[in-house]
Amino acid sequence: MKRRSVLVVEDDVVLCTAMGTALAHRGYDTRTAHSVADGVELANAQLPELVILDISLPDGLGWSVLDGIRSVHPDIELSVVVATSDRITRSQLREYQVQRYISKPYDLSHMLETVLELLPLDEPCRQEAEPVR
Repeated sequence: MKRRSVLVVEDDVVLCTAMGTALAHRGYDTRTAHSVADGVELANAQLPELVILDISLPDGLGWSVLDGIRSVHPDIELSVVVATSDRITRSQLREYQVQRYISKPYDLSHMLETVLELLPLDEPCRQEAEPVR
């Protein structure tokens, strides 16, 4: 059985590593990236079910990660959690179909609870739930 998949895109290496490790310990297939380019590359190589996204990244805005994923997979249902200290508008949250917005700094346990709520471990992965064509 495949594990539920999460991509963490965060330029703070310590925070990104802590989040990736905590999610992996709970049973998620977790990959991490520290830039827009790496996030898009990892996502399109192995599509995640959920993306935890910082907005201010060294090579651009985190929104570009979602644009890069959706340009290749336009019909994908993707859960998105934005975690940032940047000011975000409601229209941006709607436009990018963000399920949760968490302001930095945040408590790691709160983020883990959010991921578990959006991507329960006891439900099948998107790839397993899709019919074979």
